[in-house]
Amino acid sequence: MKYFDREGEESRNSRVVVTVSDVDSLREALDNLKGKEVIELGAGTYNLLDKLHIHKPVHLVGARDEASGSPATILTGRLKVSVSPAEPWRKDQEEVAVLSHLHLASESGCCCHVMQGEVQMHNCRLVCERGTVLTVSEAAVGLHGCYLGSENHVANYVSVRHDGAGLQIADRGEVWATETVIEKCKTGVLLKDRSVVKLHRCKIKNLQQGFG
Repeated sequence: MKYFDREGEESRNSRVVVTVSDVDSLREALDNLKGKEVIELGAGTYNLLDKLHIHKPVHLVGARDEASGSPATILTGRLKVSVSPAEPWRKDQEEVAVLSHLHLASESGCCCHVMQGEVQMHNCRLVCERGTVLTVSEAAVGLHGCYLGSENHVANYVSVRHDGAGLQIADRGEVWATETVIEKCKTGVLLKDRSVVKLHRCKIKNLQQGFG
Protein backbone atom coordinates (compact mmCIF):
# COMPACT_ATOMS: atom_id res chain seq x y z
CA MET A 1 0.00 0.00 0.00
CA LYS A 2 1.37 3.40 -0.99
CA TYR A 3 0.15 5.17 2.13
CA PHE A 4 1.60 8.57 1.36
CA ASP A 5 0.57 8.78 -2.30
CA ARG A 6 -1.28 11.98 -3.08
CA GLU A 7 -4.63 11.91 -4.77
CA GLY A 8 -4.15 12.07 -8.52
CA GLU A 9 -6.73 13.15 -11.02
CA GLU A 10 -5.34 10.56 -13.40
CA SER A 11 -6.62 7.85 -11.06
CA ARG A 12 -10.17 8.93 -11.95
CA ASN A 13 -9.76 8.69 -15.70
CA SER A 14 -11.74 5.97 -17.48
CA ARG A 15 -14.09 5.62 -14.51
CA VAL A 16 -17.86 5.81 -14.50
CA VAL A 17 -18.90 9.00 -12.70
CA VAL A 18 -22.23 9.11 -10.83
CA THR A 19 -23.44 12.43 -9.42
CA VAL A 20 -25.75 12.41 -6.38
CA SER A 21 -27.43 15.20 -4.42
CA ASP A 22 -29.39 13.44 -1.65
CA VAL A 23 -29.21 10.44 0.66
CA ASP A 24 -31.53 8.22 -1.39
CA SER A 25 -29.53 8.63 -4.59
CA LEU A 26 -26.29 8.08 -2.63
CA ARG A 27 -27.54 4.80 -1.17
CA GLU A 28 -28.80 3.67 -4.57
CA ALA A 29 -25.41 4.40 -6.14
CA LEU A 30 -23.60 2.45 -3.42
CA ASP A 31 -25.99 -0.49 -3.73
CA ASN A 32 -25.36 -0.69 -7.48
CA LEU A 33 -21.57 -0.53 -7.38
CA LYS A 34 -19.69 -2.74 -9.80
CA GLY A 35 -16.22 -1.40 -9.04
CA LYS A 36 -14.03 1.55 -10.11
CA GLU A 37 -16.92 4.04 -10.07
CA VAL A 38 -16.63 7.64 -8.87
CA ILE A 39 -19.57 8.97 -6.85
CA GLU A 40 -19.58 12.76 -6.70
CA LEU A 41 -21.60 14.38 -3.92
CA GLY A 42 -22.74 17.96 -4.18
CA ALA A 43 -22.19 20.47 -1.39
CA GLY A 44 -24.64 20.35 1.50
CA THR A 45 -25.71 18.12 4.39
CA TYR A 46 -26.74 14.49 3.95
CA ASN A 47 -28.56 13.20 7.05
CA LEU A 48 -27.99 9.45 7.32
CA LEU A 49 -30.81 7.96 9.36
CA ASP A 50 -29.18 4.51 9.18
CA LYS A 51 -25.52 3.53 9.02
CA LEU A 52 -24.02 3.96 5.56
CA HIS A 53 -22.11 0.89 4.35
CA ILE A 54 -19.42 0.94 1.68
CA HIS A 55 -18.89 -2.67 0.62
CA LYS A 56 -17.08 -2.33 -2.71
CA PRO A 57 -14.18 -0.22 -4.03
CA VAL A 58 -15.37 3.28 -4.92
CA HIS A 59 -14.11 6.84 -5.12
CA LEU A 60 -16.49 8.89 -2.95
CA VAL A 61 -15.79 12.57 -3.69
CA GLY A 62 -17.39 15.52 -1.94
CA ALA A 63 -17.26 19.23 -2.70
CA ARG A 64 -14.69 21.72 -1.39
CA ASP A 65 -15.25 25.20 -0.06
CA GLU A 66 -13.66 27.55 -2.60
CA ALA A 67 -12.24 29.91 0.02
CA SER A 68 -10.89 27.52 2.68
CA GLY A 69 -10.52 24.25 0.77
CA SER A 70 -12.37 22.44 3.58
CA PRO A 71 -14.98 19.79 2.80
CA ALA A 72 -18.35 21.31 1.86
CA THR A 73 -20.14 17.94 1.81
CA ILE A 74 -21.35 16.83 5.26
CA LEU A 75 -22.54 13.31 6.08
CA THR A 76 -24.22 13.13 9.49
CA GLY A 77 -24.45 9.64 10.98
CA ARG A 78 -22.15 6.63 10.94
CA LEU A 79 -20.10 5.10 8.15
CA LYS A 80 -18.88 1.51 7.88
CA VAL A 81 -16.34 0.41 5.25
CA SER A 82 -15.79 -3.28 4.54
CA VAL A 83 -14.16 -4.02 1.18
CA SER A 84 -13.07 -7.57 0.41
CA PRO A 85 -9.41 -7.90 -0.65
CA ALA A 86 -8.63 -8.49 -4.31
CA GLU A 87 -8.55 -12.05 -5.55
CA PRO A 88 -4.89 -12.98 -6.20
CA TRP A 89 -5.56 -14.35 -9.69
CA ARG A 90 -7.26 -11.14 -10.91
CA LYS A 91 -4.54 -8.56 -11.52
CA ASP A 92 -6.91 -5.80 -12.69
CA GLN A 93 -9.30 -6.00 -9.74
CA GLU A 94 -9.84 -2.78 -7.83
CA GLU A 95 -9.40 -3.11 -4.07
CA VAL A 96 -9.11 0.40 -2.69
CA ALA A 97 -11.89 2.69 -1.48
CA VAL A 98 -11.06 6.41 -1.63
CA LEU A 99 -12.88 9.14 0.33
CA SER A 100 -12.13 12.76 -0.60
CA HIS A 101 -13.39 16.12 0.69
CA LEU A 102 -15.99 14.70 3.09
CA HIS A 103 -17.05 15.93 6.52
CA LEU A 104 -18.31 12.95 8.57
CA ALA A 105 -20.14 13.88 11.76
CA SER A 106 -21.65 11.69 14.47
CA GLU A 107 -23.08 12.57 17.88
CA SER A 108 -22.06 9.28 19.51
CA GLY A 109 -20.72 5.77 18.90
CA CYS A 110 -18.10 5.34 16.19
CA CYS A 111 -18.23 7.92 13.43
CA CYS A 112 -16.36 5.74 10.91
CA HIS A 113 -15.41 2.07 11.23
CA VAL A 114 -13.13 0.52 8.61
CA MET A 115 -13.44 -3.23 9.11
CA GLN A 116 -11.81 -4.74 6.04
CA GLY A 117 -9.83 -3.75 2.97
CA GLU A 118 -7.80 -0.66 2.10
CA VAL A 119 -9.08 2.90 2.38
CA GLN A 120 -7.44 6.20 1.44
CA MET A 121 -8.86 9.42 2.89
CA HIS A 122 -7.95 12.83 1.43
CA ASN A 123 -8.95 16.13 3.02
CA CYS A 124 -11.62 14.51 5.18
CA ARG A 125 -12.93 15.89 8.47
CA LEU A 126 -14.20 13.26 10.93
CA VAL A 127 -15.98 14.55 14.02
CA CYS A 128 -17.60 12.63 16.89
CA GLU A 129 -18.92 14.32 20.03
CA ARG A 130 -19.33 11.29 22.33
CA GLY A 131 -17.37 8.27 21.18
CA THR A 132 -14.53 7.16 18.93
CA VAL A 133 -13.94 9.12 15.75
CA LEU A 134 -12.24 6.49 13.54
CA THR A 135 -11.83 2.77 14.25
CA VAL A 136 -9.66 0.56 12.03
CA SER A 137 -9.67 -3.23 12.44
CA GLU A 138 -8.22 -5.85 10.08
CA ALA A 139 -7.80 -3.09 7.49
CA ALA A 140 -5.27 -0.56 6.18
CA VAL A 141 -6.03 3.17 6.10
CA GLY A 142 -4.07 6.11 4.72
CA LEU A 143 -4.93 9.58 6.04
CA HIS A 144 -3.82 12.58 3.94
CA GLY A 145 -4.50 16.06 5.27
CA CYS A 146 -7.39 14.92 7.46
CA TYR A 147 -8.88 16.05 10.78
CA LEU A 148 -10.04 13.71 13.57
CA GLY A 149 -11.64 15.19 16.67
CA SER A 150 -14.69 16.97 18.05
CA GLU A 151 -16.22 20.40 17.75
CA ASN A 152 -15.43 21.39 21.35
CA HIS A 153 -12.76 20.71 23.97
CA VAL A 154 -14.67 18.35 26.27
CA ALA A 155 -16.86 16.23 24.04
CA ASN A 156 -14.96 12.93 24.15
CA TYR A 157 -13.39 13.32 27.58
CA VAL A 158 -16.10 11.36 29.38
CA SER A 159 -17.26 8.16 27.75
CA VAL A 160 -19.09 5.20 29.28
CA ARG A 161 -19.40 2.76 26.39
CA HIS A 162 -16.60 3.98 24.16
CA ASP A 163 -12.94 4.80 24.56
CA GLY A 164 -13.33 8.38 23.39
CA ALA A 165 -10.36 8.12 21.04
CA GLY A 166 -9.63 10.10 17.93
CA LEU A 167 -8.14 7.02 16.28
CA GLN A 168 -8.53 3.46 17.53
CA ILE A 169 -6.59 0.69 15.76
CA ALA A 170 -7.24 -2.96 16.61
CA ASP A 171 -7.05 -6.53 15.26
CA ARG A 172 -3.87 -5.99 13.20
CA GLY A 173 -5.12 -2.78 11.70
CA GLU A 174 -2.66 -0.40 10.04
CA VAL A 175 -2.86 3.38 9.71
CA TRP A 176 -0.36 5.67 7.98
CA ALA A 177 -1.12 9.37 8.31
CA THR A 178 0.49 12.48 6.89
CA GLU A 179 -0.33 16.14 7.64
CA THR A 180 -3.29 15.04 9.75
CA VAL A 181 -4.61 16.63 12.96
CA ILE A 182 -5.99 14.64 15.92
CA GLU A 183 -7.36 16.77 18.75
CA LYS A 184 -10.07 17.42 21.36
CA CYS A 185 -10.44 13.75 22.30
CA LYS A 186 -9.86 11.75 25.48
CA THR A 187 -7.07 9.77 23.78
CA GLY A 188 -5.42 10.69 20.51
CA VAL A 189 -4.37 7.24 19.27
CA LEU A 190 -5.44 4.00 20.97
CA LEU A 191 -3.52 0.89 19.86
CA LYS A 192 -4.76 -2.65 20.43
CA ASP A 193 -4.03 -6.22 19.29
CA ARG A 194 -0.79 -5.92 17.25
CA SER A 195 -1.86 -2.82 15.40
CA VAL A 196 0.44 -0.36 13.61
CA VAL A 197 0.38 3.43 13.25
CA LYS A 198 2.88 5.64 11.40
CA LEU A 199 2.60 9.42 11.58
CA HIS A 200 4.33 11.90 9.29
CA ARG A 201 4.04 15.66 9.89
CA CYS A 202 0.92 15.17 12.03
CA LYS A 203 -0.36 17.18 15.01
CA ILE A 204 -1.81 15.58 18.15
CA LYS A 205 -3.05 18.19 20.62
CA ASN A 206 -5.72 19.26 23.14
CA LEU A 207 -6.06 15.75 24.62
CA GLN A 208 -6.04 14.06 27.99
CA GLN A 209 -3.39 11.69 26.62
CA GLY A 210 -1.70 11.33 23.27
CA PHE A 211 -1.43 7.53 23.08
CA GLY A 212 -3.04 4.64 24.90
